[in-house]
Amino acid sequence: MNDIYSYLNSKDVEEHCRSIDHKFNSLESCFIINDCCRISVQEKHRIFREIMETMPDSALSDRMTNALGYNSFYTALKKTIEAEEHYLELLKHSGSNMVYTYKYRNEKMNDYFEENTIFSTYDTALRSMYKDIKCEMESEPDLEYFGEMTMRELDTGKHIVADFDKNGSIIRIYGSYELEYSEENEIFDWCWVHIPVPFKEGDILVEANKSYTHRDKMVLTSVCYWNRDEEEMKRRTSYWDVTDMTAYGCWVDDTGHLYDECVHDYHNLAYCKDELTGRERILTALSACKQRRIDDSMLIIAYEAVQNEIAMKRTFPGWDYLEEYYKTAGIGDIYEKRRLIKEYERNKYGTDHFFY
Repeated sequence: MNDIYSYLNSKDVEEHCRSIDHKFNSLESCFIINDCCRISVQEKHRIFREIMETMPDSALSDRMTNALGYNSFYTALKKTIEAEEHYLELLKHSGSNMVYTYKYRNEKMNDYFEENTIFSTYDTALRSMYKDIKCEMESEPDLEYFGEMTMRELDTGKHIVADFDKNGSIIRIYGSYELEYSEENEIFDWCWVHIPVPFKEGDILVEANKSYTHRDKMVLTSVCYWNRDEEEMKRRTSYWDVTDMTAYGCWVDDTGHLYDECVHDYHNLAYCKDELTGRERILTALSACKQRRIDDSMLIIAYEAVQNEIAMKRTFPGWDYLEEYYKTAGIGDIYEKRRLIKEYERNKYGTDHFFY
């Protein structure tokens, strides 16, 4: 039997679920396997089949039952496997009316680098993509890298999208082809699953699924299942879907201003273990205020201090003048303070890249 906890993307959530001995049924277990960013589609299918052989079937929610016409999760899961295997076959052995493009990124990038070349076969596109990724890995070998390949059918708009890890394994595949069982292809998108998390209000968190592009730090304010009774939890399982697996919080933008937003995969969050620097220090103050370690007045002081520092740093041009020029302008003392700050940041953080 597979250790379902180990397939959770967040190690913090994995440890919490394991420590409280939380039990997942077959649908919930398959949801976790499907969401895992560390194993291939083929490995997911192997585990799905093992679960179907060793665990009882789960009943679908009323909403899914009404849409699909049956109540068996395993019936839908088998059709999901069949659909994904069909997409894998189409992707790799397409006809002359198909073209391929790709893009790639590492875990630190908030967007993909997109290759403009159009390829005629899967193999040539794959070789080119991993040649590019290999070149990137030479400079930063410890990072995770991900590729995304799209196959398009000429003149129809139909397409298949496959996500790859750095080893060339396809970890996710989906498409726009209307198969007989197209609704079952999205069976996991129809699910709302309760996965307990250890987090509390004010925790500073980050997205643990490194295959996602947006992994900015956040201060948690609430999770969708907090303070819900058993009846409400049953209702959510019956009528809500994966987009409702939300956690709300505060983020800080490039100008140092806070904004409220939510993520739709609260189970993929993890504690942020990095030291917050630059504008992100506002999140440290907000976290402390949410957890009653400082009061509102100190939060305002910290917020204004960081904003004033950002404004001062941005006053000076990135390309800079000679020191004598600043003295001639009567602000040589301010220039000296700026120089000392940059020196401090280089000594403490090894860089002053967030100075501007």
